Amino acid sequence: MEAGFAELTRLVETGCQQAVAALRAAAARGGSVDELTGLLRVAFCQRNQLDAALSGVIAELDRAAAAAGPDGEATSGLSCASWLAHTLHINPGVAHAQVRLARQLPSLPATSEAFERGDLSAQHAWWWRGRSSRSGGAVATSRWRRTCCSGKPSSGILATCSAGA
Repeated sequence: MEAGFAELTRLVETGCQQAVAALRAAAARGGSVDELTGLLRVAFCQRNQLDAALSGVIAELDRAAAAAGPDGEATSGLSCASWLAHTLHINPGVAHAQVRLARQLPSLPATSEAFERGDLSAQHAWWWRGRSSRSGGAVATSRWRRTCCSGKPSSGILATCSAGA
């Protein structure tokens, strides 16, 4: 592993370990509904941002595997999704969904931006990806308002995300 990637790997590992330790400490300590909800709001927002960053790395892996050549030597002849499932021991359906989302996010800039901010979970980004592709990007709804990082409703996020605006 290249030295730069070794450092990035270490940063990811230590950062995640710190977050896990803080969440475990909060669970052991307990707290009020408001305190625990506030902590969960931040934790879920950060998880969404982490999932968005993982999607970016998966997109890059997909490009690197495709660029490695038609024989697929870099991935033992497996597709990117199959490689992820096999190498990381994740569910094949989840791996395929991850790769499809990573491939489609660049064509859905507002959804991608909301995902990167933590305003959308991976599941919501996946759902809007499907809704947007079926409707030509013109889906709009005013019934759903999301509360995330700021703790304030994000107005019209679905209409904006699905329209790619």
